[in-house]
Amino acid sequence: EVPGLDKETLSFATVPDLPALMGDRPSRFGMCDLVTPGPQEQNERNCRIARKLGLSYSRTWVYWRDIEPTEGDLRWGPWDSMFAAARKEGIGVNALLFGVPAWAQRHPRGYHWQYDPPEWEAWRRFCAAVTERYAGRGLYSVEFWNEPVPNGWWHDSPEALARLHEVGNAAVKAAAPDVLTSMAGGVFPQSQYVALLAAGGGEHVDVVPIHYGNGETVELYRAGLRRFGLERPIWDNESGRLIAAFGKPRLEDITNLTQANWVPRRWTDELAHGCERIFYFSWMDSGGNWACFYPDGQPRTSVPVLAVYVSKMLSARYRGAFRAGERSTAHLFERDGRALLVLWSDQGEEVEVPVGARSVVLTDIFGNERVLEAAGGTARVLLAGYGSEHRGRAEPSGDVTYLEGADLDVLLALTVAELRPTEKAILQGTAEGLSVIVTNPYEAPLSGAVQVGVPEGWAAPRSVGFSLSAGETAELPYVVAVPLSATPGRHVLPVSVRLERPGLPPCERRLAANVITPEMVGNMVTNGGFEQLEDGRPVGWETDDLRRLLREEQLYGGQNRFLRLEAHGERYVHSAQAVQVTAGQKYLYSAWMRSREMGGGSNLYEVYADGHTRNLTNMSVFAFSGDPFWELYTKVYEAPPGIRTVSCVPVGGGEGYAEFDNVRLTVYEDTAYAAECLRLKGPLTIDGDLSDWTRECPIPLLGPSQLAKRREDYAWSPENLSGVAFLRWDDENLYIAAYVRDDRHVLPSEPDSGDGLALGFDPTFRGRDMQQEAFPLFVGESREGWHLLVRPKEFGGPGRKTGNLNRDGASTEVAVVRTGEATVYEVLVPFHYLGSLEPGFARKFGFSAGLIDNDGAGPAALMQWGEGLSGRFEAGRLGCVTFVR
Repeated sequence: EVPGLDKETLSFATVPDLPALMGDRPSRFGMCDLVTPGPQEQNERNCRIARKLGLSYSRTWVYWRDIEPTEGDLRWGPWDSMFAAARKEGIGVNALLFGVPAWAQRHPRGYHWQYDPPEWEAWRRFCAAVTERYAGRGLYSVEFWNEPVPNGWWHDSPEALARLHEVGNAAVKAAAPDVLTSMAGGVFPQSQYVALLAAGGGEHVDVVPIHYGNGETVELYRAGLRRFGLERPIWDNESGRLIAAFGKPRLEDITNLTQANWVPRRWTDELAHGCERIFYFSWMDSGGNWACFYPDGQPRTSVPVLAVYVSKMLSARYRGAFRAGERSTAHLFERDGRALLVLWSDQGEEVEVPVGARSVVLTDIFGNERVLEAAGGTARVLLAGYGSEHRGRAEPSGDVTYLEGADLDVLLALTVAELRPTEKAILQGTAEGLSVIVTNPYEAPLSGAVQVGVPEGWAAPRSVGFSLSAGETAELPYVVAVPLSATPGRHVLPVSVRLERPGLPPCERRLAANVITPEMVGNMVTNGGFEQLEDGRPVGWETDDLRRLLREEQLYGGQNRFLRLEAHGERYVHSAQAVQVTAGQKYLYSAWMRSREMGGGSNLYEVYADGHTRNLTNMSVFAFSGDPFWELYTKVYEAPPGIRTVSCVPVGGGEGYAEFDNVRLTVYEDTAYAAECLRLKGPLTIDGDLSDWTRECPIPLLGPSQLAKRREDYAWSPENLSGVAFLRWDDENLYIAAYVRDDRHVLPSEPDSGDGLALGFDPTFRGRDMQQEAFPLFVGESREGWHLLVRPKEFGGPGRKTGNLNRDGASTEVAVVRTGEATVYEVLVPFHYLGSLEPGFARKFGFSAGLIDNDGAGPAALMQWGEGLSGRFEAGRLGCVTFVR
């Protein structure tokens, strides 16, 4: 509008009739702050609009400080009208309980410290009161807190946060067992989430919500749950994109579609990975920045996008994904027996999609449809790039396209194969065995063959055939051999699965083979343990400030040196080391950290070939949980295009001090646990004395993030259960040592029931024969004084004896020595006892280690590095160990 001259209206969206499509069925989608404490008429109007958009839930901040400003003075009025409106219009309320009133704070410091944990009895009463009042009156679920970032919206320990969930969950379930309970939304960084799970927080909720996630985030949080033996639905209850709207012309806002594109891209990716509920953030705010409505009530472009997306995803079942073209993604859903394909591109391109039909219907994110002819059964679809603003076009269309009308069987053929893994580091001059997982999605038998393409000069793998019955899955092996002449870096190998049924296209996949040199094997950080000094400074590290100090301590049976950062007023202090990395390669970054009062963690500082830089701060890497004992922190980092080096940057700020040790950067092997097995430098005597062992590459068994409790009343401390382990090798034997702190040593009635060392081995490291080859071992001592190395009888096989392997005539050696409140385990086991495991530089095997703690009433806890040892043995979850020189 030009005031006083003219006004023009632009129509660019077609909103489906969602109330008619949905009937009484709820959708999977909701809105943040759809209903708020205020006039019932306004809330009812909001709910009616939301129903027209296909939204079924409201995540609403329920501020304790507003309901009960003084103890016992409960002011329900505005909340009663809010819940009444939601119930009348069929909207379920996810009540986010938040904001502690001053009178209920455990450490009273006034309004601005409402993020302290509350007095527990007061918190219990409040959770019970909200549930009792609104259960059956619109309350769908109760969420305990929002984004409890350390020293942000949470000012206490992960243990206190877990207690908040435990008390709240008990109160809600006592009042209304059918009301769902939710973990605090958006627990980040990942180190805080793991610390909360380790403290038991995941055991006291029905749902775990993420914020602003994608498919990778869903998998990351699910993996965290499984680490502690938990399965919970994953929601994303705060998802949206900010575009500053205040003071901008509406036309400029309309033509910037980055906010509108967020929904079909991010939400599709999350649904594909099993996310069960998604809430848009948010309904309306004073500036319109995050909101889907302007402050005057007019809709932004994200409003019709929501409606169209919900209409497409009603009753949609995910079937698989495939790559379209060079830079585009396609997700396949099945809806009422028909195919729905969601397509988008990162940079824009025309893609060819086999559809098995003469024509298909394309719908843009605003609901505008057009028919596209498909000559020869192939549709040529033009996709825009992500975030395209479409300036100068008559109307916006978005960068996501819905394709319908294709033959479902044809599209299913494009999803039949999955690579395991999709990315693999392979040393020059070596070969790696990999697998293709092929699934028959049809109701009839399916046959075909797998062929892998390789660069010129590499040996071509042989074709592998298969024949599957309906619904059957098979794992097909193939070998990629990398010549010594191969160029280091990322090589993309095409993997084609050709199907014998007429009319079905091949399924194309891509393996990222990251060719590495010997220098890239193992830890790429120089002197990550700060043990090597030159002129009093740690070799390889920038340490020009006197506040970067090296300290020593007696730790787990040996002398240990580490880095300390001390307070320097308001300024952050740091140390750094740059490492050359390969664009597109994933790395595992990890460190031991502990702190007293100081905030921080680690940054990653990127330097690009063109000279520009980018700093990933600790909230994007890992941040302290505030614990004064050593903890292991990890981050999976993918090197972006154009990068030259990334610096590992331990950082701290504020009062107190922070300490760091064993900083590592290794090529990522699809596990958060990576270590090296060093070639033996001299003879070892298996006698329980580790003075003849070097302290290189300790395997950490440190703190709550690695602890799996087997008894609820187990009280952990570093003195009660913690330690380190070491691995060494020579041509004939594997050597294992562990130093364990444990305040009470209990001998077993069974090998795996008393104090001892649990070990998991996978000689194939997730190869085709993993399930047949992998096995656990248990190290300990009997009540009669025998030193044990036990393989359970169900894990026997060719060349694999069971029972106690350390018996008369055996070539194994075991020593278990208890001194004070420490136990040393030392083991020599010949490789011929370990199945197909063979040593050699850069070879890998799956491995996990766990400390079993029995304080007299049976196994109470397991401190583990790697996974797969808690409960049922799971070979696919073991960590990765690499043989190095």
